[in-house]
Amino acid sequence: MTIESFPIAFQQIYHLSKYFFTDAKLPLSIVVSKTPYISAAVAAYGAKSLLEDDLKPGTCFLIPKTDDCTHLSHAVIESTELQNEKLFYFYKLKKQRISNKKPQLEINDVGIVGKTASYIKSKAIVYPYASEDEWLGRHDIQQSDFFNQNSFNSIYPLIIGNKVKFNKWLNTDLGLIPNKSQSISEISGIKIGHGKYHELKFITPINGGGVDSPTIWINKIPPSTFNGRGIVFISPHLSNFEEKILELGDLFQEQKLIPSTLCDIPSYLGSLLTEMACYKISILKREIK
Repeated sequence: MTIESFPIAFQQIYHLSKYFFTDAKLPLSIVVSKTPYISAAVAAYGAKSLLEDDLKPGTCFLIPKTDDCTHLSHAVIESTELQNEKLFYFYKLKKQRISNKKPQLEINDVGIVGKTASYIKSKAIVYPYASEDEWLGRHDIQQSDFFNQNSFNSIYPLIIGNKVKFNKWLNTDLGLIPNKSQSISEISGIKIGHGKYHELKFITPINGGGVDSPTIWINKIPPSTFNGRGIVFISPHLSNFEEKILELGDLFQEQKLIPSTLCDIPSYLGSLLTEMACYKISILKREIK
């Protein structure tokens, strides 16, 4: 089944998420939904990032330093090359500044390192959503610190919500096809605990407020310090719904977020979202000073 064959409500969340996370990279969207966990699962499906076996130029990852394996460096795939029937990846690293007396230009110098594909695939920690502009040149990370923390690398946005409830709704029959059970898990291939990058990652609101990866919030509001990208799904049936709305107002004010208009989004998405009022959706952008 194609996405267009699903109900309008399904299409709206799928395409909103796909545009929001993979194209626009806007800061925040709020969706009032009577079924926030189903909506969140559809949004995760829409935002799924492509991560192929052969890493493409521009792919961002962490890799052990060549001269200090206790640290991980931020690197970006530059190119691939076949040498003596072996595939090599050439990746970019920002050179370390050795002396403060060096010219300012050298701080931004980028070096190229080549390693076999087998080495890269065994050592690299890929971040599908990262972009070269914001990745290259970051400070090195101690391996011990990194592996003591949650690894936030996934082809799906990070989820802030109840894992048990999410898994329940993920595997609930949607009733779309008569006499045939079909859940979002079966439609999308999303499963809990399903491999290194294909697993949905659940994190706490505290962690969600400080990560660069895209996030999906379910009946929880990002802290006022939130500076990432996220879609918030909130049920109007929450007993503290009004309190949640006040928290959102504080967040908008702190982050200087203002509503987007139909002129700010593609016409196909605008037409889809206005075709039927399945949800109350707000797409926010940062105020331009």
